[in-house]
Amino acid sequence: MLFLSHDEKVRVLEEVIQRKLCEIAGVEMNAGELHRLVGYLFASHLVEFTPCEYKLRIQYESQLHDFYHHLKESAPTESV
Repeated sequence: MLFLSHDEKVRVLEEVIQRKLCEIAGVEMNAGELHRLVGYLFASHLVEFTPCEYKLRIQYESQLHDFYHHLKESAPTESV
């Protein structure tokens, strides 16, 4: 059994989330958006911790899409 560091597990989780969002809704996220979404999922206790990986505790893939849109709408707007 391979034990990964926290950073490696987060990187794998980000890849899984990116792939799922792309499959579900054709959504491509930049690194900042992906980082915010992963932080939100951790803070919401929607990530399961195991020695080998982090898993999403989401029953339906559409929930991930909803979380993404919620974060997108609540993101601060940049003023020029």
